[in-house]
Amino acid sequence: MKRGYPVEDGAHIGIRTVRRFLENFGDNFDVIIFVCSDETREAYEKILPLYFPRNPKEEKVAISLLPEDIGNEMGEPVIAERQIRILDKPTVAALKCSGIEDFEETVDLNKEFASKSVSEVGRHPFAHMEEDPDKDRKVSMLGKSSVEHRRLEQRRRYERFLKRSKSEDLTEISMLRCLYRTGVDKHGRPVIVLIGKHFPANEVNLEKALLYLIRILDPVADQDYIVVYIHTLSTSENHPPMNYLKEVYAVLDHKYKKNLRAFFIVHPTWWSKLATWFFTTFTATDIKSKVFSMRGVQFLYRIINPDQFDVPTFVHDYDIKVNGPRYFVPFENDTDGL
Repeated sequence: MKRGYPVEDGAHIGIRTVRRFLENFGDNFDVIIFVCSDETREAYEKILPLYFPRNPKEEKVAISLLPEDIGNEMGEPVIAERQIRILDKPTVAALKCSGIEDFEETVDLNKEFASKSVSEVGRHPFAHMEEDPDKDRKVSMLGKSSVEHRRLEQRRRYERFLKRSKSEDLTEISMLRCLYRTGVDKHGRPVIVLIGKHFPANEVNLEKALLYLIRILDPVADQDYIVVYIHTLSTSENHPPMNYLKEVYAVLDHKYKKNLRAFFIVHPTWWSKLATWFFTTFTATDIKSKVFSMRGVQFLYRIINPDQFDVPTFVHDYDIKVNGPRYFVPFENDTDGL
């Protein structure tokens, strides 16, 4: 605008370029800020809705108001006069078209190279040109930084989910009472409880469920913590898809896996044992040694005091029904190191 370029034309180009860029790389950004001066603000406020309509009605109106030149794939204006055109022997062609015959013929490089010996051609500068001079350097850098790049991308993705978990309304998930923090174990570590029967996997918004999981776990995941999954009376309607579990595991920050001290599964079934084995063998290998199956709630009292462990009544009723009013058997897995 400082060079006298029309304000509205410039606004069209700037906003359109951002729109095209977001269509290709939108997942990498949370907020786009347009910094305007007093003289350009009005134009941007007027033109922004044309490229970012909020509903189908605005989109329909915007189509009729967009300029004829909507630019190339990146939103840049296309000026035919500025396109580079390369002709075969352009000097010769131009002179011949002008009727001028007295000119020096251009050299046919292919013919010249063909007339040289192999050794001479090998010494020619063209013989040493590379398709991409930076290719080797890029490959080298990629090999060294690919792991760091993946970690950085994973961290950024998690940060976006964390931000959403703090701002979005997740009342619908919290009211299910399927995930909550109950107390601490005998070592003072926070205890997180998952109630399988309370999770309607086929009906609930799974993305919001992930956000709620992050909201509950993030405050405790910076230190050692334990998770107790109550599988009591769960059915297929309570089982989330395996792909969803993989997605959750991929999203969660590294600290969740590192600081998880133990993952207990109470009242496991044949299905849950098979699913757990499959998941920890092929996806969550770094927590496989931290997973323990428990036939009853009472077995957990070696790790968690009863007054620190809040579970629904139906779990205790089922416990008594299956294991008897008085029972005590050793742990299925060795948990002395917990």
